[in-house]
Amino acid sequence: MRLLNFLLKKFSDTEHSKIIIHNHGHRCYSEGLNDHEYELVTLLARHLSPQKYFIFNNIILPSSFTKSTQVDHIVVSEYGIFVIESKDYKGWIFGDKNRSNWMQTLYSGKKYPFQNPILQNFAHVSALKEQLPFLNKCFFNVVVFSNRAEFKTERIKNVLYDDELIDFIKHKDKQWLREEEIMMTIGKLSMLCQTNQVTEEQHIMNLDHVHRSKNVEVSGLKTV
Repeated sequence: MRLLNFLLKKFSDTEHSKIIIHNHGHRCYSEGLNDHEYELVTLLARHLSPQKYFIFNNIILPSSFTKSTQVDHIVVSEYGIFVIESKDYKGWIFGDKNRSNWMQTLYSGKKYPFQNPILQNFAHVSALKEQLPFLNKCFFNVVVFSNRAEFKTERIKNVLYDDELIDFIKHKDKQWLREEEIMMTIGKLSMLCQTNQVTEEQHIMNLDHVHRSKNVEVSGLKTV
């Protein structure tokens, strides 16, 4: 009986989250998100006004640098464009804004390097600027880690935990976008969501090409 009640509650919570998400503004579909990304979308939709904030998820953009790039979440408002990279990591995190790679250390002692998410998301911001040339200094590069992670180095500005994201967004109260710019931005992102200028398969191929190119460059440096 306890198991049944637990499963029913979990189903009810999930369905409630779906209702909240799908009642909230303009967005790409929430299907295909991992658990942490879905939690962030639910958090954003639950605590941000649908009249002032417009949420887009899991959107693949053309990019002149990497051919394509995938953005986890974009929040559009008069107070700026929040470009959010989700990191569902656990364990200890060691990172520096100027280093190309950071380190995740699990409590077991295993270590896993990963790309500097600030730089990773900078590429997302750059691709978004290419799609929105009528906007200028209104973009916020935001990285959000799961609360299961613990930073062992000083945290960098705009690198947040889950429970800090809403306050971060709401504390931005300077108007950056006029109403017509908001509507143009929503229109452009909605079109990108629907037209799929770059498919997920093409994006994966582009990523593979970029990584192979980098490996060739590194190999070339080692032979000099």
